[in-house]
Amino acid sequence: MYRWLKLAHVLGFALFLGSILAHIVTGRVHAGTDDASLVLYARDTICLATRALTVPGLLLLIASGAGMIWLTRGDLLRHRWMQIHLAFGVAIAGVSVAVVIAVAKLAWAAQALAQGHGAVEALALPGALERYAGAANIVMILLTAGLALVRPWRQTKPAASGRPTV
Repeated sequence: MYRWLKLAHVLGFALFLGSILAHIVTGRVHAGTDDASLVLYARDTICLATRALTVPGLLLLIASGAGMIWLTRGDLLRHRWMQIHLAFGVAIAGVSVAVVIAVAKLAWAAQALAQGHGAVEALALPGALERYAGAANIVMILLTAGLALVRPWRQTKPAASGRPTV
């Protein structure tokens, strides 16, 4: 069961990080354009990817991580690297919520702009939040993934109880 949860964790990571990188590419489509339909298309695409990939990926990461901790009866939390990994995970989830809210505000602003009821300036604040918080999130995500791969403080003792080792 532990290996399946680990696989789910890796799949959640792929969905989450991959969709964020796709957001960056799609977000560049409308940079510097006044074409409201292009802005609306890009924002709708990002919004769809957020609902279909980013949020489910993050939820899969959280659920599988909690499952691995529960399955090991909390033994994972005794490792310093896991405590740091978990702290980064909480920070990433918090920043992700702020970015998802910014994505929704950008989609609403783009829709208003396309209907002629808004101004390009309405995209500035949520766009900056999406850009800078998203960049900080990517750095934290990569640090967390690196920490999980390297595990610098890992203690290599064989498991005596038959429970999964990390």
